[in-house]
Amino acid sequence: MNYYNQNAKIYFDTTIDVDMSKLQNYFLEHLPQEEEILDIGCGSGRDAKFFMSKGYQVLPLEPAEELAKLAEDYLQIPVSQEKIADITYREKFIGAWACASLLHLPYAEMPQALEKIYTALKAQGYLFLSLKYGEKEEFRNGRFFCDYTEEKFESLNYQAIGFTLVEYTISQDKRVGREADAWLNVLLRK
Repeated sequence: MNYYNQNAKIYFDTTIDVDMSKLQNYFLEHLPQEEEILDIGCGSGRDAKFFMSKGYQVLPLEPAEELAKLAEDYLQIPVSQEKIADITYREKFIGAWACASLLHLPYAEMPQALEKIYTALKAQGYLFLSLKYGEKEEFRNGRFFCDYTEEKFESLNYQAIGFTLVEYTISQDKRVGREADAWLNVLLRK
């Protein structure tokens, strides 16, 4: 979180205009209209704004205080500073969106995060995650990353929590200069 607090404006400026519409629309295709979405690690608020423009209610979470302030100004709605480990919602959301946010959790903490999200989702709710593609678990550029392949994600045993896999997809980074970076996108259903 220190990284995002210290670099909030730079991060905001470099992510706010990234076109994520293909993945955003893919996620929304699975959700009924006018329901509530939990945006986990909302960053700049880019995705929450998109979902709101499509008629969804959104609860954005951003634990980094400085980034949360920028997102709140952009979205014109409150941004919760809860960490995923602290959420206590029960069957409230039809969808949970975790775009490039849970990749900062160590592998050992991911099952607990998935359990928290599972509890927060309504029956037949969906969770979308995007994670850096690979096997590494390390600090890079002042932040901790845990990368995933399909096999590594399968080893989390998300099925025991109650999730069913809808699909894995691979995408390339949309940011300028990062096009060579691959992402593992995971769609799960409660």
